[in-house]
Amino acid sequence: MKKPQRILAPESIVGYSITFNETEGNETSSYGSDGKSHDNWGSTAFSYEKLTANTGRISYEEDTAPEIETLTFTSASGGTFAWVEYGDTNRENILEEGSGTFTISQDVEYAPESIVGYSITFNETEGNETSSYGSDGKSHDNWGSTAFSYEKLTANTGRISYEEDTAPEIETLTFTSASGGTFAWVEYGDTNRENILEEGSGTFTISQTAEYAPSSLVGKTIHIPEEGYDANYFFMEDEVYYVVPDSNLGLVGISYTYVANTSTTATLTLARNEPGDVIHQISFSSPTSADSNWTDVESNVTGSASLEILTERLLAKFFGWMGLQCLVNERHIEIHR
Repeated sequence: MKKPQRILAPESIVGYSITFNETEGNETSSYGSDGKSHDNWGSTAFSYEKLTANTGRISYEEDTAPEIETLTFTSASGGTFAWVEYGDTNRENILEEGSGTFTISQDVEYAPESIVGYSITFNETEGNETSSYGSDGKSHDNWGSTAFSYEKLTANTGRISYEEDTAPEIETLTFTSASGGTFAWVEYGDTNRENILEEGSGTFTISQTAEYAPSSLVGKTIHIPEEGYDANYFFMEDEVYYVVPDSNLGLVGISYTYVANTSTTATLTLARNEPGDVIHQISFSSPTSADSNWTDVESNVTGSASLEILTERLLAKFFGWMGLQCLVNERHIEIHR
C-alpha cells in the first residue's frame, strides 16, 4: 500500500513569519491579514498559493515588477526556496534569481495594539533616544513633542508615523520579544513619501511607562540647577518661589505653567521677566529625579540639567519657617506643617 503523503505546506501564510537564508545573508518577513508582507524595510503586497501538499508560492508586486518565491517544505518548520525577480508583469524578462533555505513559524503576539502609555528606546550606532507616547497623540522626549500615529501590522510588527502633514518619518518595528526587537526608519522630504532624505536601522526596547510625572507641582519643591538660577523652587497654586543666588533680592515669586504630557514627561514654563520665559522639557526617571532640556525663549539659549524632587521635610531648610510664615501671612495661604 502506498504511504500517504504528509501535508507540510500551510493553506495560508497569514500570521506566519518566514526567514529566508542565502549566502549573502538572511531576511525575515511577516505576513499580515492586510495582504502585505512586512519587514524592517517596509511593506509589500503579496499573494500566496498552496501548490501541492509540500510546496507553495508567494508572489509580490504583481502590478509592477513581480517577484516569485517557490517554497518546498521538507518539514512543517522549513525547507528550501527559489526566487525569481522579473522586469515585466508578463514574467518574461528575468532580472535576478537565486535560492536558499527558509524557516517558518507562527507569529507570537508581541506587537501591542497601541503604544500609548509606553516608552521606547531606539538604539543605533550613533547613540540612543527614548520617546514616551501619550494619549494626547504626541510622542515626547527631551527635545519636545511630535504628533504620531501607530498601526499594528502583524502579530509582531508595527509602524509609527510622525509629521504626516510635512516631512513624514516612518519607523517599522519588528518585535522579537514582548520587550524589544529591531527597527528601521525612513525620513521623507515630501508627504507622498517618494523623496527619501535619510534612513537607518537599529534595535529597540519597549516598556510600559511608570507613573513618575506628577499631575501637579503644587506643594512640591524641586532643585533646578538652571544656569544663573540654580536654586530650590517651591511651587504653589499660581506662583513658584525661590531665592535668587548671589543677589540681595531674597525670596522671589514668579508665575509658571506645568503640563504632564505622559506618565514620565512634562513641560514646565517659568515666566521670568528677564531674560524671558524658560521652557523645561522634563523626563522623569523616578519619583524624585528627572532630566530637563531647557530653552530661554527670548535669547534662544539652551541647556540641560538634572532635577531633584525634594521631600516635603526639606521645605523648612529652603524657606526657614519664619520666612515662610511671613510669606503665608502676607498672601493668606494656609500651609500645614
